[in-house]
Amino acid sequence: MPDTANGLPVKIEKFQGRPVEACDDARHGAAGGPGTRKEPPQTVYIQGVPVPVNRDRLQIIVETADAPVFPLDKTPLLFREMVEATHEHVQAPRSLCAQAVLSGIALAAQGLANVDVPSLPEPLPLSLFFFAIAASGERKTALDRVVQWPFSQHEAHLAETYEEDLRRYRNEHMLWESERKKITADKKTSKEDKRLTLEALAEPREPVPPLIRIKEPTFEGIVNLLRKGLTSVGLFTSEGGQFLGGHGMTDDTRMRTMTGLSELWDGGTAQRIRAGEVTRVTGRRVSVSLSVQPKIASTFLGNELARDQGFLARFLVMMPESTIGTREVRAAKSLEDTRIIRFHRRLIAMLRRPQPTREGSGGMELDLPALPLDHGAWGLWQAFADDVERNAGKDGAYQPIQASALKMAENVARIAGALALFEDEDATEVSAASMEAAVNIGRFYLAEALRLLGHEVADPETVALNELANWLEEWPHPLISVTHVQQRAPRALRGSAKKTRERVIALCSWGVLTLHGDGEVAGKPFKETYRINRRTA
Repeated sequence: MPDTANGLPVKIEKFQGRPVEACDDARHGAAGGPGTRKEPPQTVYIQGVPVPVNRDRLQIIVETADAPVFPLDKTPLLFREMVEATHEHVQAPRSLCAQAVLSGIALAAQGLANVDVPSLPEPLPLSLFFFAIAASGERKTALDRVVQWPFSQHEAHLAETYEEDLRRYRNEHMLWESERKKITADKKTSKEDKRLTLEALAEPREPVPPLIRIKEPTFEGIVNLLRKGLTSVGLFTSEGGQFLGGHGMTDDTRMRTMTGLSELWDGGTAQRIRAGEVTRVTGRRVSVSLSVQPKIASTFLGNELARDQGFLARFLVMMPESTIGTREVRAAKSLEDTRIIRFHRRLIAMLRRPQPTREGSGGMELDLPALPLDHGAWGLWQAFADDVERNAGKDGAYQPIQASALKMAENVARIAGALALFEDEDATEVSAASMEAAVNIGRFYLAEALRLLGHEVADPETVALNELANWLEEWPHPLISVTHVQQRAPRALRGSAKKTRERVIALCSWGVLTLHGDGEVAGKPFKETYRINRRTA
């Protein structure tokens, strides 16, 4: 991979400035030479709204460049083998397979250690936040089933005794409550003796839920699970729209969820404050892996709150090239592939390794060792961080994604730590080889951020207008009426008469439609028709 921002696998073009005279010609009508003015487009008013009669067609949504290729060449051999195996069996995009594998490694590693970077004030958690944009049908669910099989097995192992432990806990808790009431009701005992007796009466501890992955939680639900003893979990779902559109991300709860998850990413702490109740948990680890369809993704990526709060900047975002239309129907026994079996064994070994906890916390608070960077790893990280810093400034290549770029050095250190533990769960430092692989991965995600976030992200209404414009390309007649749009457009694009007219007028402003006036559509006369300006015309 290239060492500088200018060598990224994404094309960055800057518009060349034009002389003042040329700009003046453009404003006044260059076709007629200097001094001639171009008349503005003729408009008419329909229900008080100006509608251009003529307008050059513009691109509603700017098409993105081709997706960069996930860099596998420096990653551990077992990592590469697992990516190739899942790509062969599931036939999901290779980059999507790579991100799924990396997210699984991060979830297994985050409860084992932190990574210590000399220039940072304290060691970093190995938690990572991933966001994949993939259309329905990209087989993300099937991919997750293969990659996350070790987590399913570990959760099943934890669940074997959970129900019995929960039944026993409830009985013991009822006896504990009964004993407390008996002690407080004893009139023959002094208050001091009661206090001492109550303090010695240990409250039974609720068994830890047998979960590693959670799918659609509110932030309050996450804190509640962490309070019950979960020390390392992942918010992992191939249906990320359920989380983004769920109770945890409503208008009333979005701020709490984003700031809360950001604090967990930063240092593994969280708090919940309610009237009469304050809950705070420390020493926890939470990774996130969401797969979201493009339309839903645009809502999240374009959310100003997510950008302003730095929540989006913590995510490693990618949108792979689709494999739909190139796949073959064939028999596949993925769980019998020796490459996948070896990967599963590695993750199971990591999951079964005892997680270091703080003495006196009853195993409910992580106290993790910090992996230092060896000399070579420190040099590679320092060079990467310096390059990102320089290019995140004014006129730099990363300035359009400044917030994401400035978090990337931290993400690279986390990735390097996770890869080091993946190769050896007894690792005591991060090697240059792990850091080199992590830097390459970081540059991949910078390229994806530039491609996907380095411009204004289309809001849902703009996406709807673009889809409506695409539908109009297939309309069998040269003219169309507002009535036809309202009645014949795809159901998701239909709305009230007012909304339909607003969209028609918007498409006029983009030049997709031109007001025609009286006309016939499919042999029937209409007083208000629009000519479709097709791309191929």
